[in-house]
Amino acid sequence: MLAEVQQFYLGAEKKVKEGDAGKEQAEFIKQARSSRSLNDDLAVYLYILFPVSLDFSLRILSGDLKKEYYQTSIDSLFDPGKYNVVDLNEFNYAKSIFEKIMLDGLDYPEFIEMHNKQESANKDFIYVIACFLLSTFSDSSKAADLQLANLVTLDATFKNTITSFYNFQLIPYFEQFWSLKFNNNTKDFLKADDLRERGFPLIKKTPASEKIKKIFFVLSCHLKIALSEEIERFIEL
Repeated sequence: MLAEVQQFYLGAEKKVKEGDAGKEQAEFIKQARSSRSLNDDLAVYLYILFPVSLDFSLRILSGDLKKEYYQTSIDSLFDPGKYNVVDLNEFNYAKSIFEKIMLDGLDYPEFIEMHNKQESANKDFIYVIACFLLSTFSDSSKAADLQLANLVTLDATFKNTITSFYNFQLIPYFEQFWSLKFNNNTKDFLKADDLRERGFPLIKKTPASEKIKKIFFVLSCHLKIALSEEIERFIEL
């Protein structure tokens, strides 16, 4: 398996073999293994590109993935010889999105202008992946806006239909993402000391099923987030 995907999955599979993985993590790895026939392009985006894009995001924020290695990492991830991709044009478009965001500094309005011209089966899911990548490079308030715009529709879907993915991938991602964003850009946050001393401990104590909502409920007190009625209902303000 290609290097970037291998790096991501080997760590998870090691936990499964050693008995350190939770039920959801083990189930996610089982589903991902079975998807590697990858005759369904959606499986490529859900079980490969999306998880690895979240991994990219955290490694970039932590400083583990340097800009000089972005192209090599993208090329490795998008090696078409490793997948049975049906729509190669769509696959190449997805790769171009990674490159334009990570290498060229594409912002959200530029992405939307580009994406509106795209017509393909998995266009909506590529949009989700792009928004999470964009949030990595955005200021903290814009990052929250980008993530929330997708979570209001995806949270329940993932939680109820792909529980293993939700618990193993999404919850830890948001916890780590916002911890790193805070450490890297503390000045973005209002009353940063309160967030450090009270907000993050409150998030940590929250049950997993409500943790993502709690993260954004807490962040809404410390960032200038665009709060539509739909988002307010989601975070239960």
